[in-house]
Amino acid sequence: MTIGHVVKLEFYKFFHEKSYLYLFGTVALINILCTGILVNFENINTFATNAKPLTGLIIFSFFLLVIINFILLYWYPFHVLSIDYNNQVMGLLMASGIKRQQLFYAKLVTVLGLSLVTFIGLLFGPLVICIIKIQMTSGTLDSVLTSIKSNLNGLQAFKFLLSYITTTIIMMYACILMKGAKWSILVFIGLSWLYQVVVTLITDLLPVDSGFGHNIVTMSCELLAILIFGFLAQNKMRRQAL
Repeated sequence: MTIGHVVKLEFYKFFHEKSYLYLFGTVALINILCTGILVNFENINTFATNAKPLTGLIIFSFFLLVIINFILLYWYPFHVLSIDYNNQVMGLLMASGIKRQQLFYAKLVTVLGLSLVTFIGLLFGPLVICIIKIQMTSGTLDSVLTSIKSNLNGLQAFKFLLSYITTTIIMMYACILMKGAKWSILVFIGLSWLYQVVVTLITDLLPVDSGFGHNIVTMSCELLAILIFGFLAQNKMRRQAL
């Protein structure tokens, strides 16, 4: 078995795991409904007899929905790795002939890919609604897109990518360390908090400006964290008795 075979297997499992597909589909539909309500909030208020309770309910529902989306986007990557530990699949994958280091990279590619799929699936509908609303109400979609493009440069995109990979690898290390136990999420939160504290101390102690220099220091910390946690995760997986 190769890295490509493991990645294909994980994507096959994802698109055939009906319970999670139904869950993601339901949340995606709620996202679309909530976005539709928010972009037409003024019209809804016009017809509402008492706007204050309605406003409070919409704000609370939106806040709750954001939390649900956040949990889904972070929980499923844990599920990808933990389910193989809990179902004793990791041992079978090792016995198939794939090296543990290759298995780690296969899982990393899988987690990154499936996280992107779930992110697009959950937020594509609301994004389309917002784009249509902007174009219908003000006709300034082109200027909005131009403004976004001007504010997004290569350095910011690279910084976001590094941050995403760092978070994913810390998440994988926590799951490997706990062998897929449910407490992995708490270990991940603790490690993430510790990492942020260290980065904050470094950026505060070093004499750098708040612009380019700060970004360079932050990205250097991200790269170092990727190397450290990646090494720890691979080393732990290599030594685990499965």
